[in-house]
Amino acid sequence: MWSSTPAEGPEKKIWENKTKEKATNPNAKSVLSPKILVWKGQDGWKASTMVYDVNGYDWQITTVKFDKGMIRCYAQGGKSTSATSFSCVLMVDPNIDLHAIKKRATEKSIREAHRYGLERFNIMLENGELPENKSKEEDINVGQVIFMVDDVQDEHHHDRLVIYNTFDGPDGTHYEYVNLETFKLGRTSDLMSIEAKLGRGFYFKKGDTVEKEVWTKALTKAKELEEEAYQKKHAQDLQEAAERKKKIEAGMKLINVPENAKAMIIGRLNENTSKPYDDFSSRSVSKMIYLGYSNHTKNLFPELRKAALNADEVKHLSDAPAGWEHRENYSLGKGYFIAKDPYSGWEVKKTNFDPENKEAIENWP
Repeated sequence: MWSSTPAEGPEKKIWENKTKEKATNPNAKSVLSPKILVWKGQDGWKASTMVYDVNGYDWQITTVKFDKGMIRCYAQGGKSTSATSFSCVLMVDPNIDLHAIKKRATEKSIREAHRYGLERFNIMLENGELPENKSKEEDINVGQVIFMVDDVQDEHHHDRLVIYNTFDGPDGTHYEYVNLETFKLGRTSDLMSIEAKLGRGFYFKKGDTVEKEVWTKALTKAKELEEEAYQKKHAQDLQEAAERKKKIEAGMKLINVPENAKAMIIGRLNENTSKPYDDFSSRSVSKMIYLGYSNHTKNLFPELRKAALNADEVKHLSDAPAGWEHRENYSLGKGYFIAKDPYSGWEVKKTNFDPENKEAIENWP
């Protein structure tokens, strides 16, 4: 259950203030949504208002039932990436308590506490008391030098990374960069000004930029090296596939497949091929062993555990913890299997084959 009300009272005052600012500054964004959302969820009544572009932050003002019978209204600074998406970094982005009262959390009391909170936010806005985001993304453009702060690098000694492309995604702005020293490519969505240094992470210094000619030359070199690495890996994969097929064909001559066999239990050694800046995980199979046949296609973990005893490489999976049993029998899932890590190391699983073509093992997953 939810409802919305037009702007009035303190929220209307903020809205009107920013409307006046927009009239004198065409580039200014409206700060406050003209509506307060109020709804009843599983844990009671809540109220929410979005405030945009104040001191480099978007603000999500929320009123909820809190601990020990308290109602709390607070403002969380962050970034609104769409009409329905808001993200923030806990312990980094500001969180401000606006109002708290010990009261039963009804729809009326939540609305009332929310308006008190909005009034307090309005006072802080007018008095200049709201914190400023010193790493506003408007300052970050193509050609900007960024760097990593970690256990090895700091703001004075680091590899110089140059942004060559930016794009907006559902979780905010992404920055693609090229390393001027190693010509490695990368991507990050978390970038702050060194003035707001908060520990490990990616930072930039305002005004530290390079000419287009410099970073385009580095980007060309990086893509050439990436293409060379791809071609080398592709040739290696083809060679390994050919060698694997030969071994399978030789092994098939030594194997008699039972007439009632409908599936085979196999062990696979996976290698994690994910890249640090990818938004997805990937893997490849570097080795596969055959553990036994099955006269049915049901996925039974006791059967997989028993088959794991047939090879030293996967024997440790025979008594693996229950948490290593994976049930991914859904679209894009990996099926039923036993493994510590789905993307790295050994796994045991069952794979079906065509009863009329049991020799086509090389085509099994």
